[in-house]
Amino acid sequence: MNLDGDELEQIKGNQASKIVVIDNPIYFAASRIFLQVPWEYGGMGGVVGKKYEAVKDFLDWNNFEVKEWTPIFLQGGLIWAQEAQKAKG
Repeated sequence: MNLDGDELEQIKGNQASKIVVIDNPIYFAASRIFLQVPWEYGGMGGVVGKKYEAVKDFLDWNNFEVKEWTPIFLQGGLIWAQEAQKAKG
């Protein structure tokens, strides 16, 4: 989605907006990588987080510092999985 400066500022200033604006190119790239990494499933068939080796591979392939970003991705996957379980009830 391409937005001009005024539209972008309107979205950022609107607390009710559901659109997430990521201005930092590193965070934007990280969010795209996070969505590409496969999920790991537990014994009961539920999602438990992101696959450790896949996280490392995707970060390396995209020239991210693996040691720095791996724990961030793993924690993000864990939180995402926990929230999904809560939503199921």
